[in-house]
Amino acid sequence: MASIEGLPPSSPSVFDNEMYIASRFLRFVVTIRQYWQGDLDRWLISLCFLVLNHSPPNIRNNSDGGGRALSIQSIADMTGIPRESVRRKVDVMLKMGDLKLGEDGSLTLGEMPDRLDVIQEIITYFDRIA
Repeated sequence: MASIEGLPPSSPSVFDNEMYIASRFLRFVVTIRQYWQGDLDRWLISLCFLVLNHSPPNIRNNSDGGGRALSIQSIADMTGIPRESVRRKVDVMLKMGDLKLGEDGSLTLGEMPDRLDVIQEIITYFDRIA
């Protein structure tokens, strides 16, 4: 098997494993894209809340029971998505009920159990293979 310049030659088993991982990752991204109607940025925003709500309690909890709150700027910082793009995505997610807006302008997860189940399954899968 030929090697890429600077890298040792790969054995067929390493290549097969890499192709398996690539095909699984492709299926994963396609599935996620379908759940978020083609908008992977909205998935990243949702993922911020899931990660936040499974991390140590160093960020205040929102009083309405929606879990820990985030701002548009904190989402932009976490994801690298430009702030104005986050604002537009959040507007759509608020209308869809995926997020809730607190009286203080903070954002929490809304009602999106089917999507959260998918995220949780993905996290469980990656924990198994890590």
